[in-house]
Amino acid sequence: MRAICRTTAYGGKPLLDPLLFTELMTRYYTDFAPAAVWVVEQEGSVVGYLAGCFDPQRLRRVMATRIVPPAVTAALARGLFLRGALWRLLAGLPSFAAAEWRARRVDLAGYPAHLHVNLLPEARGRGVGEALVEQLCAEAARRGLPGVHATVLEEDRPACRFFERLGFGELVRRPVFRPPSRPWRLDEKIVYGKPL
Repeated sequence: MRAICRTTAYGGKPLLDPLLFTELMTRYYTDFAPAAVWVVEQEGSVVGYLAGCFDPQRLRRVMATRIVPPAVTAALARGLFLRGALWRLLAGLPSFAAAEWRARRVDLAGYPAHLHVNLLPEARGRGVGEALVEQLCAEAARRGLPGVHATVLEEDRPACRFFERLGFGELVRRPVFRPPSRPWRLDEKIVYGKPL
């Protein structure tokens, strides 16, 4: 699962610290909420997964106390502060903070469950992603949750179309704190929501 996350992140673009990225993106699901993880296997190999969350307060608490501190400490021990890419990223922090402050807020109380789905190219276009999302939505509804949300990079048009085709609507756009894909412009993520 971590290898798929790393391979598919940002469309395959290089990551500042791949281990840090995958720890932050997957560890809560694999180590603290594995009942909300579904994997796709093809010929004995995992080719995709969906990781979901039904308790966002617990996610925030676990991230703040059990995942982020050790992951960042390990990245620093690997020399993160010595990488020029980190300093270039941090140089964009004021622009990001200003854009974040200006961005419209959205109340996700109506969409407390969330998901992220990653499939390797060989698993795409076969209805697997749709089946995974339907499974998570059915489980969220069974638990009495009113809706589910997912976040997609604006530039990832296939993922945007995927969620729109499944009945998710755009709730809000937010800036993304990462090196921008276009000079002098912050990238955005789209938060999609679907009532259950």
